[in-house]
Amino acid sequence: MKKGFCFLILILTSLILMNCPQVEAPPDLTPRPAGTRISGPEDTPDPEDTPTPTPTPTSEPTEIPTSEPTEIPTPEPTEIPTPEPTEIPTPEPTEIPTPEPTEISTPEPTEIPTPEPTEIPTPEPTEIQTPEPTEIPTPEPTETPTPEPTETPTPELTETPTPELTETPTPTETPTPEPVTTPNTGVVGAVWLEPYDQAAANSTVFTTEVRVNSGTQPFAAYGIDFEWDSAIIELDKDAEESNNGVVLGADGYVIALNANDPGILITSGFDTMGKGPGTNLHLFTIHWNAIGLGETDIRLTINDLADDKILPIGNPTPNNGHVYVQ
Repeated sequence: MKKGFCFLILILTSLILMNCPQVEAPPDLTPRPAGTRISGPEDTPDPEDTPTPTPTPTSEPTEIPTSEPTEIPTPEPTEIPTPEPTEIPTPEPTEIPTPEPTEISTPEPTEIPTPEPTEIPTPEPTEIQTPEPTEIPTPEPTETPTPEPTETPTPELTETPTPELTETPTPTETPTPEPVTTPNTGVVGAVWLEPYDQAAANSTVFTTEVRVNSGTQPFAAYGIDFEWDSAIIELDKDAEESNNGVVLGADGYVIALNANDPGILITSGFDTMGKGPGTNLHLFTIHWNAIGLGETDIRLTINDLADDKILPIGNPTPNNGHVYVQ
C-alpha cells in the first residue's frame, strides 16, 4: 500500500510542474559606454555581403595624438522585478480502503472417549503347608577301646666293620719314544723313508715316501722288503690309485709286490733304461692306517739295487723309519 501511494504522489507532482509558466531570464543590465550598440542576431553581417579587403600599402607609422580621457557617465541601476512565486496545488491524499479482517473459524474440539478401567482380578493367596519337623535320632556314644602300650624292642648295637686300606695303584708311565737316528742319505746306494720319523693320531691315515740315491748310475732294478708292528699300523689298501696301498713316484717304474702277510711288504721292479741318475729319486709312496696306540719301527732290507748293466749301485745302505701313534 505504501509503494502505491508514493507512486501516485510522484505522478501528480510531474503534472503540476508541466503546467507551470516558465520564468524569463532578466535582461542584461551591465553598464556599457555611450554609443555602444548591443548587437543582436539581425546585426550579424552576412559573409557573402562582406567585401574582400584589399591590401593597403604599407606606410610609415604616424604618430597618433593622445586624446584626453572622457568621463563616461555611470548609469543608474535598474530594478529587476522579482517574479511572484506560483502556488503548487497540494494533491489530496487518496483513501486506501482497509480490507476487512476475515474470521478464522475455530474448529470445535472433539471429545476423546475415556476408556473405562478394567478390573484385574486379585488372585487368592494359597496356603503353603508347613512340613512337620522330623526328629533326628541322637546316636549313642560308643566307647573307644584304649590300646595297650606295646614295648618297642631296643635294637642291639652292631659293630661297623672298618674298611681295610687299599693301596692306590701307581699310574703307568707312558714310554717316551727313543730318538731315531737320522738317515744317511749322502751315500750312493742309500734307501730311506721321508719323513723318516713321524707321529700320527689313532684311526687316521698318513703316508711315507721311499727315496733312493743312485749317484751317477741309472737306477734300473731293485728289491726292497719292509717290516713293522701290525698292531700299530697297517697298509691302507683302499687308497686311491694304489696297488695294495703303494703308489708309484716320479722316478718309479713297474712294481711287483706281496702284501699278503700282516706287517710285511715285499717289493721289486726292473726298467731296461733305468731312471735317473740322481741322489734323491722318488721310487714310490706307501699309504698307512694308524690302528693302535704305541710306536713301531719300519725296518728296511735291500735285496737288490742295480743299474741298467746289472751292476750294483754303490754300497746298499738301508735307513729304518719310525712311527708313533697317539
